[in-house]
Amino acid sequence: MEAVTSNHAHAGRIPSASTGHSRALRLLPALCLALCALTAFFATATPARAETPAAPTQAAYLADRLREQPVYVTDQLPRAVPRSTAPEFARLAEGTGVPTYVLVLPAESVRDGKELLGAVHDRLGRDGLYVLVDDHGVTDATAFGVRAPADDAWSTQLYELPYDAGPLLSFERFAEVVAQGPEKAAARAEAARAKYEHDEPEAMYIGPSDRRNQSFLTGILLSGVPLLILLLAAYGRRLRRRYAGATRNVDPTAGRASDATARREPDPTAGRKPDPTAGQASDVTAGREPDPAARRMPSAARWRPVPTARRMPSAAGRMPSAAGRMPSPPPVVRVVAVVAVAALAAAAVALTATAVFDQTASSGVRPPTPAEMSARAERVAAGLRQDPVYTDPESPRVLDARRLDRLHQRIDDFRRSDGGGPVYVALVPQSSENESAGDTELFAAAVHAKVGEPGVYVVADPGDGTIDAYNHGLRLDGDRLLFDLPDDITLGDSRADESDDHLLGERLDALMTFLDRTPRTDRPVEGPSPAPAPSPAEDNALPPLFATDFWPGLLVGAFTAFLLSAVLAGVAALVLRRRRPATEPTPHLPLTAPTEPSASYLRRTAYAEISALTREFTERDEQPRAWDRLDAALLLLDGDPGRARRPGTDPATLVTVIVLARAGRAALTGDDSELCCGVNPLHGRGVRLSHVRVSAEDTSRRLLPVCELCRDTAIADPLGIPPRLLRLPAPSGGGRVPYYDATDGPLTAVPRGIARLVDKVRETTGVH
Repeated sequence: MEAVTSNHAHAGRIPSASTGHSRALRLLPALCLALCALTAFFATATPARAETPAAPTQAAYLADRLREQPVYVTDQLPRAVPRSTAPEFARLAEGTGVPTYVLVLPAESVRDGKELLGAVHDRLGRDGLYVLVDDHGVTDATAFGVRAPADDAWSTQLYELPYDAGPLLSFERFAEVVAQGPEKAAARAEAARAKYEHDEPEAMYIGPSDRRNQSFLTGILLSGVPLLILLLAAYGRRLRRRYAGATRNVDPTAGRASDATARREPDPTAGRKPDPTAGQASDVTAGREPDPAARRMPSAARWRPVPTARRMPSAAGRMPSAAGRMPSPPPVVRVVAVVAVAALAAAAVALTATAVFDQTASSGVRPPTPAEMSARAERVAAGLRQDPVYTDPESPRVLDARRLDRLHQRIDDFRRSDGGGPVYVALVPQSSENESAGDTELFAAAVHAKVGEPGVYVVADPGDGTIDAYNHGLRLDGDRLLFDLPDDITLGDSRADESDDHLLGERLDALMTFLDRTPRTDRPVEGPSPAPAPSPAEDNALPPLFATDFWPGLLVGAFTAFLLSAVLAGVAALVLRRRRPATEPTPHLPLTAPTEPSASYLRRTAYAEISALTREFTERDEQPRAWDRLDAALLLLDGDPGRARRPGTDPATLVTVIVLARAGRAALTGDDSELCCGVNPLHGRGVRLSHVRVSAEDTSRRLLPVCELCRDTAIADPLGIPPRLLRLPAPSGGGRVPYYDATDGPLTAVPRGIARLVDKVRETTGVH
């Protein structure tokens, strides 16, 4: 009861319904006016924009394309994979033996290949082998509901093919392995991994740098080889002139030839003391002409052979030798022959280089058509005519709905601002294989030309997150856009690098703020006119072989030829010096000749001296004294100069050969001295006879010819002569003794002069 009474009490304080209704009617006109005002305000603030349906996701878009055709080739890789190659991909896909769906996309549009293929399969709803290809080759493959060796086929094409094989050949090898079945594919993949794990196959094509290297090498060879031939020919001619005397005038068997020519017989009295009157008698009996100098020489030294068939020097140079040698061609013929050989070498180098370096292209990609080169720009331009923000359907979404609406709002605000205008944003990946070769400025200019409207054209790459903006026809400071755009907007910061969407929504909003603050100009500013991208044909074409670095190669080849010829000349000089060693200068002999020479020194020096005399010798009839000494030296060597450097020759014999050869060379220079240093015959020419001490223990002396140094020593320090005596191994062993005590051969005749030494050699060898 109390509750009811109470309710009635409260009810008495509630106003009647008719009173509230009348008050609401009085407020209704005011509310209508306020609503109309707000509607008008928002109508002027934001123009009506047609609602666009939400764009399909990347997987949905690609699934729709595969629903139309099992092979989808993007229009963003015309330089590497033109869209005209789609039929070839389809033909190869049919050969796998299972339903195969192929997506050819730029690598910048794919974050995770396996995940993308799975999403496309879910959207398409068809089982089969799904393959993802980029501008290099097959990147991912997954089999859904079919038995196909996708992983083994992928491994096989990866290892078996070089990096420049190209997408089409890569997919061809992939399809070939899939068609072989799981077992064979697994074995082939394992074999490929084992073979090429550490050494990939050789490249199929060469690049511009390789062609420059080929041109450089061709230039080096083309100038170096002919020039080297000419230089070596000139050097060989010089050597031929230098050593022609040895082969032209003296036979190594000249000693024996002279024996036969003079009709010599072995002397039964060889080794006996010669008869003082034997000289003239032997001249008569041996058929020799008397020597006019016989009255002034010992009879044993007056020997002078009379050839049975005297050689004519002039005829000898024109007639072939007994060995069948033909006369040398005239110098002009030799020069022409050398030049002809050099010219043939140059022609051979040029022809060989052209045949070996025959590549003309840096890849096997077919050139795209003009329609394929412009397809992407036309697609983007068509999208921008419908919406100022174009999102590439082949790429992942980087702007959510909120960011996209915000961007549209900012674009609308800038369009209505003072000095502003349209802004076109293209969210499209950029690759070096697209029509603009990865140049965003060139791509923006192409899109502007297709759209045909002035504005700020923004290129945002969803793959790497870069942003570039270009002014085409608005009253904006274009240099500020090109040079003053902050890096946080164009490249992003570390946060952008770590984010999948590169914070493009946030950075594009910052770009719009930058545009709002960009100074306006009095007149519209035309955008930059970038240089056109190279045509695909020019991009893949290699430069000519005889161009680029070919010309520097010619200079390097000439330098190399001179350098190599100098090196070869040095090597030849060393070889010739070893085969024809140089002799020591005569004035240095008293200072350099050893007193106890080794066997190797004697062999080397004897060969050098006899070889030098042989080379320097001219005609024996014109140089009788030199001929006698050469003949005697060759008698000791059995007519073979090479025997001097062979082991086993007696040291005393080698010393005798050295003395005779040096005396013969001296005679060729006009030196008529008959003396040789008797202290040490290796000292060379003697100047006088002198009694010198030959022992440090007693005062014994000998009358010996001495050289200038030994003469001065004998006068200033008589005890200095014994240490200067030439000592040779004793016949019985046990050390060295003076040379005249070491042998009873021809060397003992040295103190009595060269003429007596020659006679002694002939007596010892049985030649008279």
